[in-house]
Amino acid sequence: MSKTNHNPTSPGLNLKLLLISLVSALVLVILGFFMLWQRYQILVDDRQTEMSSMIDVVAQNIDQSLKYSYSAALSLALQIDEKGEIDNFELIASQLVDNNPNIDAIQIVPDGVITKVYPSEENKDAINYNILEDATRNQEALEAIERKRMFSLDLSN
Repeated sequence: MSKTNHNPTSPGLNLKLLLISLVSALVLVILGFFMLWQRYQILVDDRQTEMSSMIDVVAQNIDQSLKYSYSAALSLALQIDEKGEIDNFELIASQLVDNNPNIDAIQIVPDGVITKVYPSEENKDAINYNILEDATRNQEALEAIERKRMFSLDLSN
C-alpha cells in the first residue's frame, strides 16, 4: 500500500482553513446580530406592553373619577327643592367632598353665577363670579347649556 503524504503547509489546506475560519466567523457575527435584534424586539414589545397597561390604568382612573363626579352632581341635584334652593348645602357638599377624593370643591351656579361654594373659606373669591362672562372659561359652560350636559370648571388657572 502506498501512503500519500499531505503537507500541512500546502496552499490548498491553508486556503481551506482560511475559508472555514471566515465562514465560521461570518456565521457567528450573523448569529450575534440576530440575537441582538431578537433582544431588541423583546425589549420593544415589553415596553409597549408596559405602556399599554399604564394607559389602561389611567383610562380606568379617569372613568372612575367621572363616574364619582357624576354621582356627586346627581346627588346634589336631587337636593334641589321646587324653588331651586338647596337646604343644608354645606352639610351635603361636605359629605360629597369628604367621600370623593376626586372632588376638591362643589359650586352652585344658577344662570352662570357662582352663588354657593364648598369649602367656602378656601373658595370665597369665587362667589358672584360669572363664568358665562369670562371668555377664557365660558366655552365649556355655553356648550353644556346647549347640550344640557354637565361640565367641570377648573378655576385654579
